Amino acid sequence: MATVVTQLIVDSSGAESGAQRYTSAMQRSSSAADQATNAHAKLQAKIDSQSAAMDANARAAAAWQAQTDRVAQAQTRATDAYAASARAANDNSAALQKQTSVYTEVGKAAAAHPLLVIAGSVAAPADDGLY
Repeated sequence: MATVVTQLIVDSSGAESGAQRYTSAMQRSSSAADQATNAHAKLQAKIDSQSAAMDANARAAAAWQAQTDRVAQAQTRATDAYAASARAANDNSAALQKQTSVYTEVGKAAAAHPLLVIAGSVAAPADDGLY
C-alpha cells in the first residue's frame, strides 16, 4: 500500500494584514464621524447665535416702532392742543371785540345822557373794600 502524505500550510498573514487595515479604516472613519459631529455642533451653535441675534433685532425693531407710534401720538396731541389754543384765542378776540362794542355803546349813551351818569355815580355805594 502506498502512503500519501499531505501537508497543509496555512498562511494567515494576509488575513491579519486585512484585519489591521480594516481596524485602521474603522478608526479613521470613527475619527471623521466625530469631527463631523463636532462640526455639526459648532454649526448649530452658530445658527442658535444668529437666531438669538435676529430675535434681539426683531425686539429692537418692535420697540423702535412702538416709540415712533408714541411720538406720532404726542405730535397729534400737540397739534390738537395748538388748534384748541388757536380757537380759544379767536374766541377771546371775538369776546374782546364784543366788549369794545358794548363800551362804545355805553360811551355813546353816557354822552347822550350826562345827567343819568351823574345820578348813577351819586347813587353808587361807596367802595369800602367789601365788594
